[in-house]
Amino acid sequence: MDRELVSVADVADLRRRLARFARDFTDCFVRRPTHGHFQTYMEGQTSRLERKSVEPMALHAGVPPRTLQEFLGLSRWDHQLMRDRICQRVLARHGGGRPSR
Repeated sequence: MDRELVSVADVADLRRRLARFARDFTDCFVRRPTHGHFQTYMEGQTSRLERKSVEPMALHAGVPPRTLQEFLGLSRWDHQLMRDRICQRVLARHGGGRPSR
């Protein structure tokens, strides 16, 4: 089975794009450090790690696993604002017309 190779430039570009994407959600988090964990989590989810659970993602990013666990379980963030922001992004990119009901 042939695997498509990912270059260092591809990874760097993905990191830049994720950082730009994450900035759109800065105001969704109550505390600024929480926003950094959001980006770490997204990078882990889009990585080539075999297991996408908290511990491998945190260790890969050089973050204590407990920190990422607390981000997912205890952090306060505005769910409604985040959902609205995602909807705005999707509509801006793919909203050519609204389907009729």
